[in-house]
Amino acid sequence: MIIFIQNFKSSCNEFEMALAVNRYLCGSVLPLLTSYSYYFDASDSNETKAASETRASLMETVLNTVYRLSRCKSLTTGQLDVVCEFLISFTKYFFLN
Repeated sequence: MIIFIQNFKSSCNEFEMALAVNRYLCGSVLPLLTSYSYYFDASDSNETKAASETRASLMETVLNTVYRLSRCKSLTTGQLDVVCEFLISFTKYFFLN
């Protein structure tokens, strides 16, 4: 995978790389996270305080990253729909429970 990325970097410009990353995130990563979004449920009573803080920090980072992705002007309508679906799913399980 790393060799593929290095070869890809050398053969394209920054804009093409951004489009490829957007396609990968919106075509593979976000749909997978959306379908398993019930794991974002924050109601785990057996969680230690340190684990809870780490989890909250990770979830905040995910939320910020995906929100910033949603603000990209290069997203297609389909990609934006995938991002919005994920954000709705994420907030449903993480903030409303």
